[in-house]
Amino acid sequence: VQGVIGGDEALPAGYSDGSALFEAKNSVAGGFQPGELAVKVAGKFDFETRPRVALLVRAYDVPRNTAWSSNMSEPELVIVELTDVDEAPQWHTEADGKVHRFVATNFVAGSHVGKALPAFDPEGNSVTFTLTDRNDLFEVDASTGQLSLKTALPGSASVGDTFELDFTLSDGRLSDQFVDI
Repeated sequence: VQGVIGGDEALPAGYSDGSALFEAKNSVAGGFQPGELAVKVAGKFDFETRPRVALLVRAYDVPRNTAWSSNMSEPELVIVELTDVDEAPQWHTEADGKVHRFVATNFVAGSHVGKALPAFDPEGNSVTFTLTDRNDLFEVDASTGQLSLKTALPGSASVGDTFELDFTLSDGRLSDQFVDI
């Protein structure tokens, strides 16, 4: 007996098609037995965007004689319910994986440096920002993520200077440290 996933039948309302996420194993390999389902695409499961997926699964026999026809079963609906995993807060980054902010050389102490830092918690909890490296020039509002100048830039600062800052983001349960903001 072999298996196949998919079909033309409609899935129940509220369920996403999971056929791209799973495959039917049709041979003894990698610890699987024929007819078992396996995850095909790692890392594509996300409880927040798709908490349940549906699969239409069919079984069919493979005739020993090629002159015989194969028989396929009616589709069986399999529902896969995901459970949520608490994830640490994350940044919305630029294409290079960093967050960029620009400051003019004539900014005074207390001036905001661009918009608030773009972080989020996948579960929707509030994010706390902490500037983790000792820094005499910048400070961050822990609840809003607004980066500001603590003091005016030194007179030696010029266009093109960069300041790499290290932050910790926390949702009250989990935290993660980030570099190069």
